[in-house]
Amino acid sequence: FRGSRNQRVIDMNKTRETGTITIWDQLRR
Repeated sequence: FRGSRNQRVIDMNKTRETGTITIWDQLRR
């Protein structure tokens, strides 16, 4: 379960980074 919990945190961080990048891409356009 520890692995799953850590994976969940990593996924959240990736989502935050990806979301920010997507927003910046939209602003650039």
